[in-house]
Amino acid sequence: MNGRNDGEMQRFRVRSADLLALGAALLLAAAAAACGGGDDSAGSDSSAEQAQPAAGTTAANDPCALVTAAEAEQVLAAPAEAERPPEANNDYMATCRYVAPRGESVVVLTVSVSRQSGRVGFENAKRMGEGGIQIQPVSGLGDEAFWAVDVIQPQFGTLFVLQDSTYLDIGGDVQLEQVRPLALRALERLR
Repeated sequence: MNGRNDGEMQRFRVRSADLLALGAALLLAAAAAACGGGDDSAGSDSSAEQAQPAAGTTAANDPCALVTAAEAEQVLAAPAEAERPPEANNDYMATCRYVAPRGESVVVLTVSVSRQSGRVGFENAKRMGEGGIQIQPVSGLGDEAFWAVDVIQPQFGTLFVLQDSTYLDIGGDVQLEQVRPLALRALERLR
């Protein structure tokens, strides 16, 4: 494979790994916007600003603090770099994406937490099952939780958790048994 194809595969892999978490974040933002509110201000794309928490992020709802880089590196089995994708950081959702090299590609772990309207976002995320995503209820996490897996690429999954009015999702190139302990720690940190 030439360098261009390797780069295309790497971009595809990052996009595929983020699909479930980003889709849920966008569903939450759309649902919250439909309920009123929103900020039309545009943010900057500089990577230095992307690595910084968005305005309104507190220690309790900063996804990069709810799942630390060290925890992400342990799950991804490689040193990981944190990113805050601007398309998934807004008034309704905060997202931290950990990217780590694996061979000639990368692996990704994405952590998102609602800023408001958590119940709405969680319920919208459950509707992914209508679009070819396999949904499995998970007990013992928050008020309600489920595991969502892409049926075409089952190596990509996301754990969605609702606790009180906060909605949290953790997913990427991971399996449920890898992210369940992360979710338990994140829920403790939310208290």
